[in-house]
Formats: sequence, C-alpha cells, structure tokens
Amino acid sequence: GNDVMRGDAGSDSMTSGAGNDLLEGGAGDDSLNAGDGNDQMEGGEGNDTLQARFGHNSLSGGDGDDVLKIDRYSNGYSQRGYSNTLVGGLGNDRLEGWTGADTYRFNRGDGQDTINDYNNANYGGADKVILGEGILREHVSVSREGNHIVLSITDPAGVADDKITLINAFSNAYSKMESVEFADGTILSSSYLTEAAYNNAPQLIAEISDQSLSEGSLFSYTIPPESFTDPDAGDTLNYQVTDADGSALPEWLAFDAETLTLSGTPPMDAPNLQLKVTATDSYGLSVSNEFSLTIEPLYNEIVGTNSKDDMRGTDGTDHLLGLNGDDILSGLQGDDWLEGGEGRDTLYGNEGDDRLEGGNAVDKLYGHAGNDHIVGGAGNDVMNGGDGDDIFVLTAGDNGFDTVFGDLGYDILMGTEQDDQIALKKHKPYQSLELIDGAEGHNVIIGHDGKNYLDLSETELINIAHIDGRGGNDTLKGSAGNDLLIGGLGDDSLFGGEGDDRFLTASEQGYDRYNGGEGFDRVIATDADDQIGLKSHAATSSIEQIDGGAGSNIILGNHMSNRLIFTQTELINIAAIDGAAGNDYIKSTDLNDVLIGGTGNDRLLGGLGGDEYLFDEGDGQDVVYELNGGGIDDLDRIVFGQAETTDSLWFSRNGEDLVVDVIGSDDQVTIQRWYKRDTYKVEQIETRDAILHDENVDALVQAMAAFDAPTGVGSVIPDEVKEQLQPLLSSSWTVV
Repeated sequence: GNDVMRGDAGSDSMTSGAGNDLLEGGAGDDSLNAGDGNDQMEGGEGNDTLQARFGHNSLSGGDGDDVLKIDRYSNGYSQRGYSNTLVGGLGNDRLEGWTGADTYRFNRGDGQDTINDYNNANYGGADKVILGEGILREHVSVSREGNHIVLSITDPAGVADDKITLINAFSNAYSKMESVEFADGTILSSSYLTEAAYNNAPQLIAEISDQSLSEGSLFSYTIPPESFTDPDAGDTLNYQVTDADGSALPEWLAFDAETLTLSGTPPMDAPNLQLKVTATDSYGLSVSNEFSLTIEPLYNEIVGTNSKDDMRGTDGTDHLLGLNGDDILSGLQGDDWLEGGEGRDTLYGNEGDDRLEGGNAVDKLYGHAGNDHIVGGAGNDVMNGGDGDDIFVLTAGDNGFDTVFGDLGYDILMGTEQDDQIALKKHKPYQSLELIDGAEGHNVIIGHDGKNYLDLSETELINIAHIDGRGGNDTLKGSAGNDLLIGGLGDDSLFGGEGDDRFLTASEQGYDRYNGGEGFDRVIATDADDQIGLKSHAATSSIEQIDGGAGSNIILGNHMSNRLIFTQTELINIAAIDGAAGNDYIKSTDLNDVLIGGTGNDRLLGGLGGDEYLFDEGDGQDVVYELNGGGIDDLDRIVFGQAETTDSLWFSRNGEDLVVDVIGSDDQVTIQRWYKRDTYKVEQIETRDAILHDENVDALVQAMAAFDAPTGVGSVIPDEVKEQLQPLLSSSWTVV
C-alpha cells in the first residue's frame, strides 16, 4: 500500500514495501529503504542513508553527510523508464544513480558532494546536474582529478566552499553526466565537460609590479599581457580586476578588459588599494595576482585657526584651510587648493592652476595666473580668474548674487546637475566671461531685486532657460543665441542681440523698452488681460511681433511723453494702444488698430488699415494723421466718448486740416491734411449716439464758419446759433 513512515529524534531504520510511500527520518542518523513505487524520501537532520528501487523517486538528504542511492541490484532493464531526483542538501553527500534519467540538484552552500552515476550499457538515461539560483557560469570551473571530473563553485560573497565530483565521468562512458544546467538556461554538455577536464589552468608568468599615483591626478596603467599565459593552445583568457577581497573597484577607478588598462582620477583622501587581477580561461579555470596601488597626498596641508589668519603657502603644491574667521589665504607657487571655510575670506591663487573655494560667507577670490577652478559658495561673492582659462563653478543651493570677472583667457561659469538659479549682481562685456553653461536641469540667470545691469552680449549661453531681471529698473542684454528675457518689476531696458529672442511680460511689471537686435524677436504676454507697459518703441527697435496672448490686452505708455511706433511690428491680440498721460507720439501698424492718446497733447498716426481713434474728456488737444489705404475694410473712425449729442462738437478748417473742438472744454482733435486728399480723411466721426460720415463734414464746416467758435472751458453754443444749425445737424448726423 501507500505508506507514511516518520521517524523520531533517534537513529531510525525504516523499510517500506511496494506502493507510493513517504518516508521521513527526522533527526538522527537514519536508514530509509523504499520498495517499488513512486516514493518520496526525506532524511532530515543527521547523516542519513536513503535507498529506493523501481519508480519515479524523490530523495532529499537534508542536513548532514548523507548517502542517497538507487538500488543497483535491481534489474537495469526494469529501471530504464524511471526518473529519479536526488538532492543531497547541506553537508558532504554521496549520490548514486542507476539506469533511467536521474536529476541531481545542488544549491549554493550545499557543500562538497560526490555523484556516482552509472548507466547500464544498454539502458542508460539522460542524467543531469541542476545548479540553483545565484550560481552562474563564471562561478564554475571544470577540472580533472584522476578519472573524475570536478566542478569547483566559487562564492562571490566568500562564504560557501562548494564542489561536485563526478565519479569516473572522465574515463568511463557509462558514468558520464549528460549535462550540467544553470538557472539562467546555460547548459554544459557531456562533451564540453570532457574537453574542460583536459584543460589546464592559466599560469602567472610575471608578478604585476606595485603602482603609485597622486590624489587628483589622472592615473592610467596597462597590465602587461605577458604576465599571464595559458598552456592550452588556442585558449582565450578573460581578465577581471577587483579589490583583493573580491569586492568591486571604487567608482573613480575603471578597468578596460579589452586593453587591460586601469584608469581614473582618485579624489582627495582616497585610500590605498590592494588589487587582484584574475585571468580566467574559457573553461572557467583561473589564476590571480595581487598588487598594491599607493595614493600619495597631493597637497602640503596648512591649516589655520578659528581666528583671523593670514596664511601663505610654499613654492610647492599646498592645501590651505582657513577654518573660522575672516582669513587671507595666498597660494604662491604650485597648483594649490585654498579653502576659506567660514568667515569673510580673501583668497589669492597666484601662480599655478589653483582651486579656490570661498565657503558660506561673502568672499573675494582671485585666481591670478594659471587655469583656475573657482567656487564662490554661498554669499554675494566677487570672483576674478585673472590670466588663464578659468572655470567658475556654482554649488547646489548657492543663491548669492556674485560678480564674476574672467579676465584673460577662455573663462566658463558652470552650473550643477540640478535646477540652478545663477544669481549675478552685475555683468558687463569687460568682465570677459566667454561661456555660462547651466549643465543639467532647468537653469535661469537672475538679477537681484534692485537695479541690475546684465550684459551677456559677449557671452555664450548653454542650457539657460531664461534671463530674469526681477525687481528694479534693469538693463538686460541677451547673447548671440535665441534668448528668453524677463524684465520683471520695474521700468526695464531689454536687448535681445543676435538670434530669435523672446521677451516675456505681464501687467503691473513696469514700463519697458525693447530692442530685439537681429533675428525674429517677439514680446509675449500672458493668457490673462494684460497691460503691456512700454516706455518707448521705435521702428528701429527690431521687435517683429508683440503677442498679447489670450484675454483682452492693451499696450500702455508710462504716463510720460511716449514715442510708440509700430510700423515694423506685428501686433497679435492687442485691443488698443494707449499712450496714457503725457504728450505722446503713436504710430500704428498697417492693420486695424485702436489708438488712444490719453491725457496730454498727442499725435496719433494711423496706417493703411481701418483704425479707430478714441478721444475722451480731458484728453487734451490731439493731432490725427490718417493715411487711408482705400481698401474695402479700411474704415477709420474717431470716437468722442465725452460727446453726448450731435451739437457737442464744433467743426472748422485750418489750412489743410480739419479741427474738431469739444464744446465746453479745451479738448480738440486736429485731423491733418483732411483737405489735401481723400486718403487723409477719417470715414466716420462718432459721438455716443450718432455717426457723421466724411462726405457730410464740409457742409458743417461751412455753416459753422459763419459763427464764432464756442471754444474753451464752459463755452456753449448760443441758442440762436443752435437754432440755425439744427436742421443741418439733423440731416448730417446719423443717429444710432
């Protein structure tokens, strides 16, 4: 029958008959014998012996030095169709198979097992060893010991000492293992195992010499290829370099297995290394050699106190560390490293390629001669590279407003791998900074909240999202590339320079002046209702487009006498151009524009499109110069918002001009050259509730010429005059 037999903590002996039985030895040195059938046998703890007969059997030794075997006294012919699985488990086990397809499972840490697999000459099955997870092909080397084939399994962690010996697998065809299989799908065939057993291990011919190098210096060393050899003709060696304990190389050191070259630059305070070079042949056999890598200190250390120090280096390579206090550090000769530490420090690199680091306070750093590496740190620092190709390095979180002078040479300001705000107190071309590189991230150049002057016209910008003046009346000049400039609060002057530049603006950000320079340049507002404040704008401003964005947007003067000329600028989604207070000069585009002079005596010039001139109470005495293009949609209008009735306006002629006075005030509009040509006329003059077409204007002028014009504040049309004019007014005006 199908029996279940379980032992106790002692040394048990169990024997089952035919049937599919379960035998568990438990603790102790047990002897388990199963008869015919598909049996499951588990030795448990102790040095156990497990034996099975005919059937598909599973034998697991558990802990201890166990013996697992298929009864070879059974008939080989009858055994041929069965598959057995033998798992030695922990300990040094002996596993013996018979005819049929036997599987031997081995996991890391299982110990040193012996497999004696023997097949009947006529009935042999496909036997295999299956290696567990974590055991890779490069961990297994194949060798020969007498007539046996040995699989030596290395542990990268250096804990397990595993080995599998295949008894007589080299000399006896009936004892060969058909395959060794890995968890990743790699398979070693029987023929490969035999070839590998013939293989000889690589040999060390010449010891690798110890090496030395300096901190911060580039190291490169090629391992002599003649250091190792392989006795087997045609065999190929693969090389690996690790720490002597088998751990990976430090990040600064790389190994090229193709060229056998070690290279890298050790950082400051890098420890000495003991390295191991391993040469492994194609069958997994290897030989190693160790050598030392001694890293010499680069600098002569000079350390200050927590007080105010005046420190000077030597003619060698020095490291000056100021600690606390407002220190003065001078490097003298050599490639020196100067660290100010805390306090307001002053650093002089002098001769050599120096590294200067300011710290967290407001520092002054002077590289002088040589190609210097200068780090201001936090605080509003002054950095001067002096002669040579200098690099100024921004540190993460450094939001101090620095002043940077490159002076002679090709000088660079570098950002970090994060999103940087490159804060500059001022910048002009004479500061000779050839390149600002934001590096990784989203990077911006910003000014402080006061009055900034940032002229980057002679500086190349890489990975800079925009230039932002922030608060104050700023002057910003872009680079030769495609820049994005933001004036921010205050009345700013922005110059794009070469490239296709963009200027971002919004309401209540002051009254700015733009000059695009070369390229296609644009002023861009937000998606809200924006007032785009302009101090001035000329045809020579080289702004090709002003885009108000979504919303209802106007261009607004700064309440002074503005000169706003848009003949060379395309206006997109601009509801009106408003000069506001002051005596303004406004010249529109050749499209349909709305012009508002505002208070003051303004001069408004319309283009070829259909223009609208808005005039309100107290707007002063304006001059309109309209150039009518004569197109179908070229309808020009003057709208008097303060005129409630048709008798609120008085029309007169002054030479070639038409003069329209608002009765009862000093407000007046003069339309220049009205009588010179029709193209100078405005098609409609409007009050709040009526329209006067241009062909009806002259009749009113002639009729009103017979009377004194009622001009000035408080003036009115006498009733008798109003009575005489009323019929003509009624017929000339169209009430809406």
